[in-house]
Amino acid sequence: MKIYLPQWETEREAPRGTRLSEVLYAFLGEMWSTPCGGNGTCGKCAVTWNGKEVLSCQTRLEEDGTVLLPESVVAGGMVQKCLAVLTEFSPELGEADGSDDYGLAVDLGTTTLAAALVRGGQVLGTVSRMNPQARYGQNVISRIGFSLTEPNGARTLQELLLRSIKEMALELCAQAGIAFSEIGRGVFAGNTTMEETLLGLNLESLSGIPFLPSTDFQTETEALFPGMRVRLFPVMGGFVGGDITAGLLAARPGADTLFLDLGTNGEMVLTLDSARLACAAAAGPALEGAEISCGMRAGFGAIESVTFDSAASEFRFHTLGDVPRPVGICGSGLIDLLALLLDGGDLTPDGRLVGGKPWELCEGISLTQADVRQLQLAIGAIRAGIQILLKKGGRRPEDLRMLAVAGGLGRSLNIRNAQRVGLLPVEVPAERIAFLGNTSLCGAILALNREALWRTSFGIAAGTTCFDLSQEPDFTDTFVACMEWK
Repeated sequence: MKIYLPQWETEREAPRGTRLSEVLYAFLGEMWSTPCGGNGTCGKCAVTWNGKEVLSCQTRLEEDGTVLLPESVVAGGMVQKCLAVLTEFSPELGEADGSDDYGLAVDLGTTTLAAALVRGGQVLGTVSRMNPQARYGQNVISRIGFSLTEPNGARTLQELLLRSIKEMALELCAQAGIAFSEIGRGVFAGNTTMEETLLGLNLESLSGIPFLPSTDFQTETEALFPGMRVRLFPVMGGFVGGDITAGLLAARPGADTLFLDLGTNGEMVLTLDSARLACAAAAGPALEGAEISCGMRAGFGAIESVTFDSAASEFRFHTLGDVPRPVGICGSGLIDLLALLLDGGDLTPDGRLVGGKPWELCEGISLTQADVRQLQLAIGAIRAGIQILLKKGGRRPEDLRMLAVAGGLGRSLNIRNAQRVGLLPVEVPAERIAFLGNTSLCGAILALNREALWRTSFGIAAGTTCFDLSQEPDFTDTFVACMEWK
């Protein structure tokens, strides 16, 4: 029997009569568990099998079919895939130290938080959610302002973060059947503002030039969660933080490699023969679906890709989970749509929708002029950052041996379309572009059980030179030029 898993775009085979849960365990390992021993009593192995909700432990294969899994499991599978890609990309990562206690790895994203429960180097489960701090600003600048101007602002932001991390950890503990108190270690990665917010530090030094990290920043603490020793990745500068340190630790890019994290802050690092240069472009959350009228993060029901069927003269799309009625459109789908509209003449090079009205992809999903402007700003910022970074490093795009793209957006990104809208340099051949996934979370997972890697992260941070993109004399002109599509 053939079992198709569209969320991973893969297929598995198993003999007739095999329990579906056994197929899923063979594919996902400990991330797919049946706490009741397959008796059908706990309900935790529920899936959608050929359009019907079933318990996988009670379902035997009698026909070919398609299985859809819960989003939390899908996210965990993506992390496992990311770790596998990174191990191939950087074989020297080595084996875990062998500790058998439970650890918590957390990616403190500006827009999205993600966490993984780890034991002995094995990911037991993952979970993600929107960052609740977004109510006080979609970007770190707004949140820094809130922390400094509002009474107890810093404490408010810290408490929101601590509460969300604790809730995610409890959800993972429930899945694994353990108590929160059994998690003895944590490794967290985030941009400088997020890590300092978690520690409850005064953010004054990040509020103005030269945008420096706090002198009170510490990489280890036991004050956040009683009984848990928490480590935070060392930061590189005011706007290039521990998430990029974690990403570089995981990816280990070689010379003439551009490491590009396509998140809210658009951090990028150019590795040269004996040096590294880094900067951050204020891209904002548009590429993650935020501040877009029909946008959403890459989750169940999101349009992740858009194509144009020339024979039928119509647009087609694919949703995560093969949902027939989409809930919204995520970053990769937005990039596809922009590229196709440019190709078809429905979008002008300066970013105007022809006709001046929202462009409807399907019922309930439209792209407005305001949406285009948000995407134009995000893409322009990243594009300008890449150009200035390469110029400072004495490199041209065609000189790059590798463009390593980190972040969830890269999972479904169409290279041709990303280059068409200027998000990725068109001069870099597709075979030199690698999508690594959430390297921030993966770096935290790796450092949980590899003490040598944790120590290496300090050398990575100290050995990277950061510069403020906005203070570069040619930034404004470059940014304006990068807003134009050809």
